[in-house]
Amino acid sequence: MQGVKLEDIAKAVGYQTPSTAKKRIDRVAEAYERFINPPPDEDGIPIDEA
Repeated sequence: MQGVKLEDIAKAVGYQTPSTAKKRIDRVAEAYERFINPPPDEDGIPIDEA
């Protein structure tokens, strides 16, 4: 995202304010982090090792 202003992103995707675009980017980043680093299962073993 270097070199691209939030104002430009907001305009390109149809958001009214740059802060709305920032909030959406943050939510997508959090979802991605949860996807690549899933929480451990309830018994403490990560899902991919069960």
